[in-house]
Amino acid sequence: MGSNVLKSSIEKATFTIIFQVLFRCISFILNAYIIRTVGQDVLGIMNVRLLLLESTILFLSQEPIFKACLADTKSQNWAQIVNQVWLSIPLCICISTVLVYVWINLLSTVEHAHLPQYKIGCYAMAVSCIIEQVTQVMVLVSQSYCFVKLKVMLDTIYIISRTIIFVYFVHNNPSFALNAFSIAQVSSSIVLLLLYVGFFTWYISALTEFKRKGNSKAAIFSDMLDFPFTSVKDFLPGVMANQ
Repeated sequence: MGSNVLKSSIEKATFTIIFQVLFRCISFILNAYIIRTVGQDVLGIMNVRLLLLESTILFLSQEPIFKACLADTKSQNWAQIVNQVWLSIPLCICISTVLVYVWINLLSTVEHAHLPQYKIGCYAMAVSCIIEQVTQVMVLVSQSYCFVKLKVMLDTIYIISRTIIFVYFVHNNPSFALNAFSIAQVSSSIVLLLLYVGFFTWYISALTEFKRKGNSKAAIFSDMLDFPFTSVKDFLPGVMANQ
């Protein structure tokens, strides 16, 4: 892979800063809307309880395997890397089961009026984490092959879609706020997965056509002749031939 790593690093830093600023602005506006519409108790449950559960599950199930696989991409044995990344899904299921039980039964209880929706929210966080784990092979590939703008764009769409879905349901039924947050979380995770699948379906097809004809001047295909994936199915475990 002959991608310009220095240029990609600069672009990544730039787009990350832009994304973080956008994310903070959206979060501020959303939090202000929640406080105004449903109160600070619901905001506390969402930001402290549910999002903490999500970040804990993702950190424990994703970071060790992802970091190890990212370091191993230099070996270019993508069949093994793909299989290793998929191990994070059963790991995520096990960790989610334990942590959801802890969040519901062992931590201090929330107000009785919010308890049913809070339980649903805990399960929704676990489901969204599992869905997000499915995208990790594609995230790793995009990071290894310097698709800098892709992750920033898809993460932005993910945040915006989650916000729009949440605000839509809360606007129509403020008492439905925690369930709305759960629906928004799972729905946006599905959207993110579909976007990654859609992009790589298009990209692999277009790259194959480029390799066959070689008449495209698009920068996205330059220095990508060593791209090892020939189908989206290659992102599934056990599909690629081991090297």
